[in-house]
Amino acid sequence: MRPYLPEECRHEVFNALHSISHPGVRTTRKFITEIFFWPSMQVDVGNWAKQCLATFPPTERFDVDIVGPLPTSPQGHRYLVTMIDRTTRWPEAIPTDDTSAESVAKIIYENWITRFMGGYLP
Repeated sequence: MRPYLPEECRHEVFNALHSISHPGVRTTRKFITEIFFWPSMQVDVGNWAKQCLATFPPTERFDVDIVGPLPTSPQGHRYLVTMIDRTTRWPEAIPTDDTSAESVAKIIYENWITRFMGGYLP
């Protein structure tokens, strides 16, 4: 059972839910249709998602996280350092067994900064 969403609330609800992570059309449709209902929602949500120009403040462009502990890999890694560029949606996941600040900084530098910024550090 999903609640019917009145017309005057639909776009506002779409904006609130879509702006969480700016997923694509299919994912946005699935997400919203699991929660609400209105007769033209497939078309409306598709059109709104296609028109979305996601912008992220510069301070939120990149996300870095440590995932784990995970089951130990054959190489002895139990963690992943994940990085995503929210502008391009480019993800990276680097396995590691050391989550110290120095090791994570080295992973970010060697696998992200040197590749995408040519090694330049301001």
